[in-house]
Amino acid sequence: MKKVAIIPLALGVFVGGMAIKLGMDAFEKVKADSAQETLNVVIAATEIPATSAIDRAMITLIETPMTPLTGEDAFGSVEDLIGRVVASSIPRGGVVRSSLLAPDGTPPGLGVRIKKGFRAVSVKVNEVTGVAYQIRPGAFVDVIAVMTLDSGRRKETVSRTILQNVEVGAVGRVLASASDGGGGKGKVANSITLLVKDSDAPLLHLAQTRGKLTLALRSDEDKESTETGHSTESELLGGFDADLNLQPKDPVVEKVVKTKTAHAVTVVHGANVSRHSFGSEPSGSSNSRRTRSNRVEPRVVVPRADGDDDKAESNDAPPEIPG
Repeated sequence: MKKVAIIPLALGVFVGGMAIKLGMDAFEKVKADSAQETLNVVIAATEIPATSAIDRAMITLIETPMTPLTGEDAFGSVEDLIGRVVASSIPRGGVVRSSLLAPDGTPPGLGVRIKKGFRAVSVKVNEVTGVAYQIRPGAFVDVIAVMTLDSGRRKETVSRTILQNVEVGAVGRVLASASDGGGGKGKVANSITLLVKDSDAPLLHLAQTRGKLTLALRSDEDKESTETGHSTESELLGGFDADLNLQPKDPVVEKVVKTKTAHAVTVVHGANVSRHSFGSEPSGSSNSRRTRSNRVEPRVVVPRADGDDDKAESNDAPPEIPG
């Protein structure tokens, strides 16, 4: 090989090696520049239910790269969180933020979830009125009241939606919806606590006292209020109430007629016998009644005197009976 041809080849190898070295140096520099700062962040070691106070076993401290997702309201010390009350449940592994906590000094309990201007009111439920025990704290429901109204002439059963989009504060004594791992199995409870506006609290109490309440569970994505629905017994029957003669009839008044017992006397005068009645109302009276007496009628026998006429005495008046 000629010496002239070797020189360009060696020069090319040298230039290539330098290019590779410069590229590696640049890569290392970029890698070093891209290294992010790390910080200590407190996360939930287990799910922390809402309205509960944080203890040491619920949280842990980890080191993580600083990113915008970390947030400025994260905590870097475990001791700062001991005893603080959680306003919204924190899932396992979630960063504990100040926005998820109640104000410092707030006691644990349902009061943490009651907003200003709202009240907590409990209602009775069973498997039917409580949506088969599938309602959980944090869900939203509509309240339907069924009542019987009495107008004096007839009774009417009315069903009406009285409240919409009401948040559930507690189910029985459970204040938060924790993961149960039971495939969505609900909590059996006899009462559900609703968070309603202060102006709606008397309405809910009255409806529960005078009628029966049923809860309708809403979708998590459905937060809009619609026109209040209602239904009556007449609408349910579809106009057949006229055929069933549901209208009340006029009251029947019975007229009591008093009657007097008639008394009769049979007078025997010789061969003549006459019958006389007294003590009854006139025969033309509308209230007169002829009754049969169970008393033994007296028979008065008058001895016949000489020269007496055999004619019967008049029936116009009772005869005098000798003493």
